[in-house]
Amino acid sequence: MSSINVGVNIANAFKVVYETYDNVQKMMSFLVGHAEKNGYICCCDNPLTWSTQSKLNSSIYGWAYGRFVLVFRRAKDKMLAESQYEGEGSLFICDVNLGYFDKDVEEEAMVYLARFDYSKSVWPKPNRLWLYDQPIHWKEVTTFENKGKYSFGTRAGKDDYYSLKHVIKCSVPLIEITREKVEEKIFEEFNLLASLEMPETSATL
Repeated sequence: MSSINVGVNIANAFKVVYETYDNVQKMMSFLVGHAEKNGYICCCDNPLTWSTQSKLNSSIYGWAYGRFVLVFRRAKDKMLAESQYEGEGSLFICDVNLGYFDKDVEEEAMVYLARFDYSKSVWPKPNRLWLYDQPIHWKEVTTFENKGKYSFGTRAGKDDYYSLKHVIKCSVPLIEITREKVEEKIFEEFNLLASLEMPETSATL
């Protein structure tokens, strides 16, 4: 392959990246704007991702963002104080994952949806990606038991992630979330996650 063709391929690849970013931004803006009518409130002003101050910025994996997270709570859950970080109920996570750091892992772009249950009433301030990303993806943080479509997890390890107790998650390919189906694929799935009970074995891991 000639150097000219390689250069064209690189330019085309970045065009796809920017088009994907644009579509992800539109989807997340739609979710924030339509959360309340679906019974949810977004807890963060902007999607969480790796900031330019991240230590990853010194490696190639910090040059392009591959993860975007929105954090929601149910509108009907009682708040315990003026702060939006103290209340009853769970948090609901929308984690857009465009690709893993590990170059040997080939994975389709996915959206992970999760319910986080806490043992205390104080939720973490949604300003750090790792508070929500790691419990969904890192086995060192959460021990999962797979049961069909859903995975039921109990926190493992020493760090408590603001008293995180359980995680229930599922996933859907990003390309399946069209404008016509975004509320069904996200908010209706949140409703299903809210209705699930932790299996006894998972709850006691």
